[in-house]
Amino acid sequence: MAPPRAPKAPSKPEPAVEWTWNLTSNLPSPYHSKNGLKHSCKDLLTRWYTTSPDRLRFITGPTRTHLETAAPNVQDSPSATSNKGKRIEPEVERFAELLDTKSPSNGLLSRPPNIRHENAMDLIREYRNAAGEARKRLRDRQVSAERSTSSRNRELGRDPRTSAQREDSDLDMDDFFDEAEGGIEPDAEPKSEVGDLSHWELEDSIWDILHDLLPLHYPNPGSMANDNKEEQLKRVGHTTRYTSEAKIWEKFLIIDDSAREWNIVLKWLKQMDEKSSPDVDEVVRKLEQNAERGMGLHAPGWLHTKEKIKAQRRLRAWPQTLDPQSPGVASALLNSNKVDGLVTQLDPDAVTRQKRTLEKPDQYFEEAIWRACWTMLRRGKDKEYILGWCARRLETWRAASMSGSEPAWDSTIDGHREIDLDSDQRPISQVTGNRSRALWRRMCYQLCLRAGLSDYERAVYGALSGDLPSVEKIASTWYDHMFAHYNALLLTQFDKYLQQHFPDRVPLEMAQKFPLFDALKYHGEPAETHQIGTNIIKRLRNEKVRVGDLFGEALQMLQASIIAKDFISYSYEVGRFISRFVLKKSTSRFIDYIPLDRHPEAWDPDFDGDCIYLRDYQRLRLLVHILFIHQDLGVIPSDPSGAYDNIIYSYILFLRDSGKMELVPLYVSRLSEENQLQSLAIIFSDVTDSMQRSKFVSLMCGLGLNPRDFLRILMNNALRDPQIVHTEEMDDLIQTTADDRYPGWKLRKDFMGPKASEADERLIRCFEWNLNVEGDWCRTFVVGTRLYQLFLKCGHFEAARQLSHRVSSTQLSLAKTGSILGRTIDVEDEENDRYVLLATDFSLTTQNQIMSLTKDQKEIFLKEYNMKRQILLDQAAQFITLQRLTYAMEALEQWEAGASEIVE
Repeated sequence: MAPPRAPKAPSKPEPAVEWTWNLTSNLPSPYHSKNGLKHSCKDLLTRWYTTSPDRLRFITGPTRTHLETAAPNVQDSPSATSNKGKRIEPEVERFAELLDTKSPSNGLLSRPPNIRHENAMDLIREYRNAAGEARKRLRDRQVSAERSTSSRNRELGRDPRTSAQREDSDLDMDDFFDEAEGGIEPDAEPKSEVGDLSHWELEDSIWDILHDLLPLHYPNPGSMANDNKEEQLKRVGHTTRYTSEAKIWEKFLIIDDSAREWNIVLKWLKQMDEKSSPDVDEVVRKLEQNAERGMGLHAPGWLHTKEKIKAQRRLRAWPQTLDPQSPGVASALLNSNKVDGLVTQLDPDAVTRQKRTLEKPDQYFEEAIWRACWTMLRRGKDKEYILGWCARRLETWRAASMSGSEPAWDSTIDGHREIDLDSDQRPISQVTGNRSRALWRRMCYQLCLRAGLSDYERAVYGALSGDLPSVEKIASTWYDHMFAHYNALLLTQFDKYLQQHFPDRVPLEMAQKFPLFDALKYHGEPAETHQIGTNIIKRLRNEKVRVGDLFGEALQMLQASIIAKDFISYSYEVGRFISRFVLKKSTSRFIDYIPLDRHPEAWDPDFDGDCIYLRDYQRLRLLVHILFIHQDLGVIPSDPSGAYDNIIYSYILFLRDSGKMELVPLYVSRLSEENQLQSLAIIFSDVTDSMQRSKFVSLMCGLGLNPRDFLRILMNNALRDPQIVHTEEMDDLIQTTADDRYPGWKLRKDFMGPKASEADERLIRCFEWNLNVEGDWCRTFVVGTRLYQLFLKCGHFEAARQLSHRVSSTQLSLAKTGSILGRTIDVEDEENDRYVLLATDFSLTTQNQIMSLTKDQKEIFLKEYNMKRQILLDQAAQFITLQRLTYAMEALEQWEAGASEIVE
């Protein structure tokens, strides 16, 4: 349940951003409404990229380039991250938890490859389950809302057809008032979850296809692929010239790796259409209305044309069939427009045989039936389903004409088969299917080439025969085009397999007389299978005007890269594109970026002019975790340019901006080693809470990250900040005066200065991390001494005072001596040394060791202890001296204020 909406606090409206997103694709996103993108430049990383360009930068080293972000000061908006954290889905934490437990980055690559492969497959299954649960949750919520709306309409006596329009009108008014008040509130819940549901349906399908194809693209090194094939072939058994084609088909899918991959993609495309598209009856409902015969198409034949034919026969009192060549019939038997002649017979071939037409409603009826048949084939429905659907509409002959696609199976020859190959879970113990499918497919292909057929009828026969042009002609989505290509590839490959291994089933004369569409030749017959997938994607990209805007949607591109075994190249280009996008949208002089030299074979994720992965954290989360799967398999190449890190780092910025700081170290550990601590230093530079810092240090240690190296990089970044004023010019502490109450001079009032600058505050905030990291004594006090010198020389006395109060030598000593001396002490307090041997703040083990020492050994122990304490005190001496100087200056300022009050 969404949290209640907090009352709107009176505040200044957020300043308008100078640029907005340029959308050219219709994306199923919760940030859309009828009036366009309402949350432009306010969600996710966009407030980072646009409101303060100097926060984004690329640090350039001698051999690498990677992304850096100067984090904003959280103290300026303490509730910003907590409010945003309410809007993100719980799956963000769920995926992070699964990543941490199933794929620990610490020591992962040291494991055997087969273990890494098994872990990756387990992780994919867990991600798929999480996506399925999210999809089910949103679907149930949507169904519940629809039922509630329907019930409310019935109670109010509303017409369901007008209630939706009324609600839309109400929504428009709400949008108007929101705009009048300064736009939609950033923390407001979306009015509709349709976009979220669409995303989870797509994500669920992506994990499905990744789970099925990954073992083929990257086989488990520990499994013997040939041995597995031999076992499967033994189960299938020996094939002869009498073996049914169903058994040959099963053997074909075992032997041919390419065919098995195409078959997996084809089944996935069928399932996608089944899950995401409306029911078959819904698909043809509009055409049913135009057919003028009521809902359901439950009437045989062409009713309107039949009435015209019967009328002509009654008029002429002819008992026999009308002759279309008769002058009287040709001029009288016309359609309602009185232009085209109607058929005189009602058999299915009458239109093509007589080259005459049907009445317009019957044409709609014909198109509706064939469109339904195409939809059922497209979704992989079995023969029984299609036969039942057609039988209920008294059009059984159409199902019979398509039933030849089922391969034959004879239990007498092939043995008993319990489960059908298409997994329709029906026992088969008799002769079924078509024994001459090769010839039957060729006849279907000949029908595709015949003139006079409707587009959908031609597409039905094209799908059955493996034709590509006829199916592509009616393809309306990216998935339809993919189906057309992979269906043609699979059937072409099987036909070649039959010609090679069972030539009697495809005689040479028949193959030459009735050729089939050769999809392999169409794609150039490349040596590697995945290259065909890449060629298909490129072909669709080049024809994207015909494919439509859906191809530009990021998730379709992601699906395509997985299917074509080109995810590595795709993610690399996305990482480079993020660099280009940030450069284009920012004017910071600190930005460097990865060169975008284009290669003809490289992916180009420039789908709509900006980067959708930076607009939608759900898509970014999906891309990042698929990238981790490939990292676990060890197939991601080394990348000195940092493109892959750009993707991971963008997601880390989202986590930070959403208040999920505890997840940041986990994802930072998946960056390349040279960028891990640098990124942590950037993200954690503004953390002020001591408990949070301690928690993050523990997380770093658990992930194998060195907190001391993190501190070193953190302070180096802070000291290189160009906003730090390195000048030694400052006002004198003493000023002359003509006031006879003073001896010609006096201390300047409030000489410690005003509030510390933001750059000085950042230095102190970074130095505070030393209170949460044990050890590293010498470096800590060296850096602290440098800070005092910087502040005091440049006249930043208030910054020095803040440093002395927030990170004193006593605080540092109590935080760090435990790991060095075995007990926490203030090294400046010599009273601690008098009763060292009786101290109870040692660890229990150390106390027991002291008690067991002899008198001489205790003296040696005490001497070594005092020596260590003195060394620590000597290393901290300069820091302590400058700290005391700051205390003295503070006391002097207070004395001056008190003296002035007395004098006045």
